[in-house]
Amino acid sequence: MVQNHVVPTPNLAWIEDVGIVGISANANAASAASDLAAQNITAMTYGEACGGLYPVRANKLFDMEYWSLEQAKLGKGKPPVLQGRIVMITGGCGAIGLAIAKAFAALGAYILLVDQENKILHSTLSNLGSGHGGVALDVTAKVAASQAMDACIQQFGGLDILVSNAGAAWTGEMTTLDDDLLRKSFELNFFAHQAFAKAAADDFVTQGRGGQILFNVSKQAVNPGKGFGAYGRLLSSCSAS
Repeated sequence: MVQNHVVPTPNLAWIEDVGIVGISANANAASAASDLAAQNITAMTYGEACGGLYPVRANKLFDMEYWSLEQAKLGKGKPPVLQGRIVMITGGCGAIGLAIAKAFAALGAYILLVDQENKILHSTLSNLGSGHGGVALDVTAKVAASQAMDACIQQFGGLDILVSNAGAAWTGEMTTLDDDLLRKSFELNFFAHQAFAKAAADDFVTQGRGGQILFNVSKQAVNPGKGFGAYGRLLSSCSAS
């Protein structure tokens, strides 16, 4: 009987086997919508049990919600420029990655951090604030890019911006540099970026609304320092191509 009194609400959805889901421009507002729905259901249930629920009619409800004092309380501030955008950042727990994450979060975006260690990942997320997520994996693994995209879709429903940031600068002269170290540098500083960019581009095509891919580059590409053979040589060859 309670459902007969429900007025359609655009910021709520009932999903079978899941429950009531809040819908809004950001996670906090969506959470508030679902919390209010739970309280409303409780009030409706108690009202029916106590002799009947008689809610305000739709035309009066509109007047209540949109009267001047209520609108003044809600405010009419301009939404953040990246509100609703989802940003994935590889190497997100490092100093540069976290700074990038905070900059995007300040603009209203929600972040998925990608880094290797679960413990560090959780610590970084607590520093970043609520509503964000992360996935722990090695970006050089063959399935890492697809796993990261799947995690992002699972938590946020999609991806808007990829910041391909993970990298490391191993030192060594090219004349004495170990081959394994050079290959390790290429795997992290080149092939991982290519794999994540391809996976993100594939998702952008599937989503049908475009997206952006940003690469964090180094001055080593144009002004290499001494002893950075495994890093500077790679970036120089990439920039030349």
